[in-house]
Amino acid sequence: MLVSRLSATEDAATLTVLCFDKTGTITQNKLSIQDFEAADNFTRDDILRYGVLASVVANNDPIDIAFLDKAANDKLDTAGYLQTSFTPFSANLKRTEAMVKKDDKQFKVLKGAFNTIKGLSNLQESKLDVTVKIWAAKGFKTIAVAIQSENTTTLVGIVAMVDPPLKDSAKMIDEIKQLGVTVKMLTGDALPIAKEIAAQVEVGDDIVAASLLRQQAGGIDSYDIIIAHSGFAEVLPEDKFTIVKTLQQHSEITGMTGDGVNDAPALKQAEVGIAVKSATDAAKQAASVILLHEGLESIISLITVGRTIHHRITNWVVSKISKTLFAVVYVCAAYIITGQFVVSAFDMVLLLFIIDFVTLTLSTDIVSWSKKPESWKMKPLAKRGFILGLLLIIEALGWLFIGKKYFNLIDIGQLHSFGFASLFFASILNIFDVRTPTRFYKQAIGKNLLWAIVADIVFACIILSMGLPGLNNLPLIVTGSSLLYFAFCSLIINDWIKVKVN
Repeated sequence: MLVSRLSATEDAATLTVLCFDKTGTITQNKLSIQDFEAADNFTRDDILRYGVLASVVANNDPIDIAFLDKAANDKLDTAGYLQTSFTPFSANLKRTEAMVKKDDKQFKVLKGAFNTIKGLSNLQESKLDVTVKIWAAKGFKTIAVAIQSENTTTLVGIVAMVDPPLKDSAKMIDEIKQLGVTVKMLTGDALPIAKEIAAQVEVGDDIVAASLLRQQAGGIDSYDIIIAHSGFAEVLPEDKFTIVKTLQQHSEITGMTGDGVNDAPALKQAEVGIAVKSATDAAKQAASVILLHEGLESIISLITVGRTIHHRITNWVVSKISKTLFAVVYVCAAYIITGQFVVSAFDMVLLLFIIDFVTLTLSTDIVSWSKKPESWKMKPLAKRGFILGLLLIIEALGWLFIGKKYFNLIDIGQLHSFGFASLFFASILNIFDVRTPTRFYKQAIGKNLLWAIVADIVFACIILSMGLPGLNNLPLIVTGSSLLYFAFCSLIINDWIKVKVN
């Protein structure tokens, strides 16, 4: 998986709706011919032959490749036929066209959607319509082949093609749903085929034709229609863009998968535009994420990694709020109460250095991703940070009064060291509270963060016991008592209050 826009990981954490294309995302994107049904006066070989003549290897189209592979396997003879021009498939034409020459006679071969080819041939209801319905119920895609000569189009026959779902598609879709993301399947296939594939991968059984949405395009009911249904069939590229835009207008964070040139607008519009492995260069340039493997597993990784990053960022925000509030208010309040600064400028510089070293390792901590989309609501974060900071202020001021009464902190140098110890132990142990909204012992801590905390505590205890130029030494009993006091406050009192107010 390649991320071409860094904000995509942030958007993936808050993703609420994922719209995915069927082909190449939940299916193998490897069409194969399953069956033939010839029209009157034509044979199976005629269907395959003319289908091959309306195909080009360089087109790299799955349908073309399926015809060419089948012809190669059957060793079909196309000698004497010369393809003089070729028009590739487009959403407007819904067919490929080729001019073919044989024995000084020139005619056009058409290959595309059954309804499109049938309409050109002016064919009324026939046995082929019954076959198409039977194939659609099995999840087969029907491709029709016809020849056109002197403005007369003659249907040669139809071909059943299948693009089976990936083995793990149903499981992956269920996992995405478990993450609180709503999934919508969008496909250009006919409604019966879309329903069959949706049933196989357990997207949902409420699949409708995109024409229902077009009737309400721009109306207030568009969003309700999109949310109410599990997916849409017979989707045009512009429908994908409309769906993404409508969802965004209703505050949904939207993801969109695609592979074709016509998917580029929808991919670019979506917060998380995902180009599948087989996507065209235009789709990849428009997307913010490019998958290197088929299927939905990479998308699940994108969501969970995004939520992990989001969790780590919010932990840092809460830590920064509580630590800054605590340090500023405690120093000012202590000065107002005692008439003395409880720390020196050197103490604050040293404190910032060793505390920030640990804060940086929060980015490597083990966190559990949320089972629902994240949000960047600052009020809950500020509330949590403020409460923790307020608790630290009260506890540190209380410890200051205890220290002045029982530890005989008359010397200004020892008072500064005591203030440094209070700020340090309270701040470093506060990390256990900010890193998880649950009780601190219920979430495993990252080894790097744990060792950084332990190393910082050991380092602080050494310099407090031995002293430094500008930092007087403290008796070991004072240092040890400060550590135990703030450990009790942070790990027992603050941790319990934090859970209760969340």
